[in-house]
Amino acid sequence: MSKSLGNFVTTRELLDRYAPEVIRFYVLSVHYRSPLNFSEENMEQAKSALERIHNAILNVKHALRVTNAAEEDGSARAGGGPATPGGQETPPGGGAAPFSGAGLQRGREPGSKNQSAGEESPASLDEGRPWPELARPAREALDRAMEDDFNTAQALAAVFDFTREVNSLLRQEKPEKRRLEEILATYSYFGQILGLFQEVSGPADLEAEVAALVHQREQARREKNWALADQIRQTLKGRGIILEDTPLGTRWKRG
Repeated sequence: MSKSLGNFVTTRELLDRYAPEVIRFYVLSVHYRSPLNFSEENMEQAKSALERIHNAILNVKHALRVTNAAEEDGSARAGGGPATPGGQETPPGGGAAPFSGAGLQRGREPGSKNQSAGEESPASLDEGRPWPELARPAREALDRAMEDDFNTAQALAAVFDFTREVNSLLRQEKPEKRRLEEILATYSYFGQILGLFQEVSGPADLEAEVAALVHQREQARREKNWALADQIRQTLKGRGIILEDTPLGTRWKRG
């Protein structure tokens, strides 16, 4: 690329077409000592790869909201109060707080095994291994990559290995609350080091508003008020919010 040939793109032009996090992800996907060959195709691949990780985080957050709602339902039943229908979105103000990584410290945990996140297959999740072993190898693999001459490409590979196991876990079972919280804490740990995954959660007021509309839509569906349910879906779609109905309830993401 050169200015004289007119086949170059400025950072400002890139920011008009891609989110800043996508650009950062693209740059980190190649070791800093290696040449970075820019192309629109490579940028689109980086965007898709980042979206896969974002979707995994959103799935975990959704599962955690459902788990919290089920716990509130159980508490209400035990206390004789009104029950919250299972499988619905948490009412406004409830659910999981956006993960910030507060209190996390970079480094290895004492007594951890020297193995990478990719050394165990997703099938091993069925073998009853202790839960911390899912997160600890991933953190160690990322640490080793960053300590190896700032190998961000290998660090992202550790994130993808972890994401693959997380997706397998969510497909195979309904993880308990502590597991879901540990997953979010691990993604937050990755994000602190790489400067990524900061745009998965929107502003608190937006999340509360969308959660309220999702809750209203699910109530309309239970009452078989399909017109209202479709109207809410279209309203959110017009604002760039996509709804996905899953066995665990409805989750949302930005389109």
